[in-house]
Amino acid sequence: MRKTILVLIIVVATGCLCLVILSASHKIIVRTYFHHAQGLIPGARVRVDGVEVGFVRDVSVEAEHAEHKDRPIAVRMALNGAEGLQIPSDSIASLETEGVLGPTFVEIDTHDAKGPPVDSNAVLESIEPSGEGGAARVFELVGESLLKESKKLREKDRSPVDPVKSTK
Repeated sequence: MRKTILVLIIVVATGCLCLVILSASHKIIVRTYFHHAQGLIPGARVRVDGVEVGFVRDVSVEAEHAEHKDRPIAVRMALNGAEGLQIPSDSIASLETEGVLGPTFVEIDTHDAKGPPVDSNAVLESIEPSGEGGAARVFELVGESLLKESKKLREKDRSPVDPVKSTK
């Protein structure tokens, strides 16, 4: 009985190990570079045209690379290539957030891309956010709106009250 259980455990463990090895071998490793990390962390989602296809393996500073001096933040991503995923090599990566205060993730846009599929260890071009979105901009707009309304209320309170009109 003990031998049967031991053999069963070994078979199950071997099957799990093979599954892990096979799934890891179908990952495509792709890099991109940004000026700012904007809260991007390892494990963050990577999406291609809105569909989740992988995760961020690591985020690091690589200031010594001459070709990316203006964009020292290196982002290495693991993309699931087992499902026939083919990302054109001229696709554009950008940092996005889920909602106003959600986590940062990498979005890869392939809509205007026509290049050959990326290979593992390829580098994708990136674009920096315009600064018009995000939580900071939303809070800034809300603050400006509150200041305007506050000024209107103060001006309304300062206006002289006509006693004849106010008694009616």
